[in-house]
Amino acid sequence: MKLIFKKYYPIIVVGVISFIITLVLHAAGAFSLVETKLYDLRFRLRGPIDKHDKDVVLVEIDDESYREIPESYPYPRSHVWSRAIDNLSKAGAKVIVFDIQFDNKDHYSTQLNKIPDNICETCKNIDGDLEFSNSIKEAQQNGTTIILASKIGQSIEGYQSFINPVSKIMDANPKIGLVDQFSDNIDNVHRRYPIFYQITDKFSDDYGKERLSIGVQSVLSFKNISINKMLKDVDNNRIKIGPLH
Repeated sequence: MKLIFKKYYPIIVVGVISFIITLVLHAAGAFSLVETKLYDLRFRLRGPIDKHDKDVVLVEIDDESYREIPESYPYPRSHVWSRAIDNLSKAGAKVIVFDIQFDNKDHYSTQLNKIPDNICETCKNIDGDLEFSNSIKEAQQNGTTIILASKIGQSIEGYQSFINPVSKIMDANPKIGLVDQFSDNIDNVHRRYPIFYQITDKFSDDYGKERLSIGVQSVLSFKNISINKMLKDVDNNRIKIGPLH
């Protein structure tokens, strides 16, 4: 027995050391880093997908926008974003998606309300949120779906909740989609896009509520797919919403 142990002693020692080194590297995240870099490499080898959908148009805020629009950012909702909805709806847009947060009162109206009446008597009659809401309602009557951005907020105490647009805008009953994206802890890079998110904080008023990401919500609205039930097969990493899976 001793002879056999002596014979295989170097192999046993190397095996134990290798096992310990592997555990240390795994705990340090070395393998996760390698996997993420290989993941990036596979995407680079595949290259970009050359597929453009003519039915999708991006209206971006770029440097030219700042030069051409005679307003400072954040733009007034009364005569910038409302006009954007009006014009796009009249142009035949089926779905209008805003990747912009409207979770605070309109900055333009708020500043006007601070102007004394003896300088501007009509300034306090301007309500950008109300005008924006009315534009949403009018667009909906014309058959245009409006989707606004929401995100996940966390209080100082750590309670989670969905941060929605202000109540006057929500009165128009727009559809809502989450704009949150989550990065990999290993290198803080965004590699995945969430389908939905559920509030799991039992102390939150939104506990148990689910909300789709803004991209998924946009596709479902464009394809006229009603969300009656979302089937989640976590074990097999599959989600089915209507005909989409």
